[in-house]
Amino acid sequence: MGIARYIKDEKDSIKEVIYQSGIHVEPVYGPKNLEEVGFDYKNDLGDPGEYPFTRNIHPLGYRSRAWTIW
Repeated sequence: MGIARYIKDEKDSIKEVIYQSGIHVEPVYGPKNLEEVGFDYKNDLGDPGEYPFTRNIHPLGYRSRAWTIW
């Protein structure tokens, strides 16, 4: 019982991954793939600290304030 099947080339590099459910997964996705599915940066991902909060609730990560020297 395996989780996925890996299709490799002659150099043993992964070309494709197939999950048990039959879903084909590419090893790397790029901007072209996002355009094909209608991905919209502002609506689907957004900037850190902005809705839909997929990247963080704070714009600077967990450093929500400037560094303070004590």
